[in-house]
Amino acid sequence: MLTNRKFVSLASACAIALAGATASMAAPDHDNPSAILIYPKIVVDTANGVDTRLHISNASDRPDGVTSSDQMAHCFYVNANSHCSNTGAVCSSFLDCDDGGVYGACEPGWIETNFDIYFTQRQPIGWVASEGLAGDDLPCRATFLNPNPCAGLGSNGGTRIPPISETPFIGELKCIQADSDTRLPRSCDNDVMGQECRNDLTGHAAITSAALGDVASYRAAGLENVDSNGDESLIVGGESNVNAEYEPCADVLVMDFVYDGAIDPVSQLFQAASQLTLVPCTQDFRGTDVDPVVAQFLVYNEFEQRLSTSRRVDCLLDTPISRIDTTQPVNSIFSVNVGGTITGQARIRGVGGGLAGVALLGLAVDFQDPSTTVAWAGYALDTAVETAIDSPDTISLP
Repeated sequence: MLTNRKFVSLASACAIALAGATASMAAPDHDNPSAILIYPKIVVDTANGVDTRLHISNASDRPDGVTSSDQMAHCFYVNANSHCSNTGAVCSSFLDCDDGGVYGACEPGWIETNFDIYFTQRQPIGWVASEGLAGDDLPCRATFLNPNPCAGLGSNGGTRIPPISETPFIGELKCIQADSDTRLPRSCDNDVMGQECRNDLTGHAAITSAALGDVASYRAAGLENVDSNGDESLIVGGESNVNAEYEPCADVLVMDFVYDGAIDPVSQLFQAASQLTLVPCTQDFRGTDVDPVVAQFLVYNEFEQRLSTSRRVDCLLDTPISRIDTTQPVNSIFSVNVGGTITGQARIRGVGGGLAGVALLGLAVDFQDPSTTVAWAGYALDTAVETAIDSPDTISLP
C-alpha cells in the first residue's frame, strides 16, 4: 500500500498536469495581480477536521498614506448552505430534517457577510476560515504605545476578518480592491496619467483535512480593473471604453479531469473521484435575487467522442462530477464506465452569465462514496472564452 505522502504526490502531479494542459488555450486569470478576487470554494467541517486556509496579498510597493488609500479589500463571504425549514439545521436533503418523525424541507439559501482588510506595503495576510483574524492576531496592529509596528509601512488598523458563521459550511469568498474612505472601488482611468487603475491583489486557498493529512490548494480567479467609475455597481466585462469596468469573467471554462472510477495506475487500489465547484460572476450583495446561470457541459474523451449535459447554478454548485448529470454515478458521462478512457476534458459554458470554478481531484477506495477519499489536490479551471461584450456580469455592492 502506498503511503499518504505518495497519495499526495500522485494527486498533486495529476492536478498540475490537468491544470497545465489547457494553458495554451487562453491566458489564465490566476497569476497576475487583480482588483477582484474570486475564491469559489470555502469548506469548513470542524467535526471532521476540514477547514480552509485563505491567503490574500497586496502586491503594491507604495507606502501607506494618502496616495495609497485603495490598499484595502472589501470582502464578502457567501454562505451557500441549505437549511431545514423545521429545525434550521444545515442539510443536504429533507432526510437531514427529521424532527421526531416529522420531516421539514431542505431549503437553499445564501447569506453574505462582509468585512474589510487593510494592507501595508507588499503585505500577505492569511487566516483560517473557522477562526478569522482580528485584534492581537493582526501582524501590523497599531497601538497607543506602538503606533508604527511595521517600520513605517503602515498598519492593519480597521481589519476584522470574522470566522465563518456556522459549521459545516460551504460557500465562496469575493474580495474587491477598494478605497478605504468609501469602501467602494476608486474611480480610475487608464488613459489619464496619475489616475491609472490599481490591480494589487493576489490570493489562494488551501482546503485542509486532518483525517487525510492532505491539502487541496488553488489560486483565486482574478479580474483586473480597467476603467472603474467608483460606484457600487461593478460592470464585469462589456464593451471596452463604453461601460466595462473590469475584465470579463469566463463564458467557457475548461476542466481537464480523470474519469471517476478510473483506477490509479500506481497503487492499482484506488479510484479517481473528483469534485467540481462553480459560482456565477454576477452577484447582488444587497440581498436581491439574481437570475441563475445554466452551466452547459461538453465532455470529450481521449478519442474526442462527445457527450453533453447541463446543470443549473444558483448561488454555488458543489458536486462530485459523476453526480452532475445523474444520481447513479456509474452511469454518469463523467464515469470511466461511460467515458471509456482514463482522462477527459469538459468545456463548461455559462448561459445567462459568466462563471468561475475550481476542481478537486481525489483518490478514493470507492468513488461513489466521498467518505472513502484517501488524498486530494485542487486546481482552478482555465478560461477558454471570455463573456461577450454585450453580456457583461454585474457585482452590486451594498
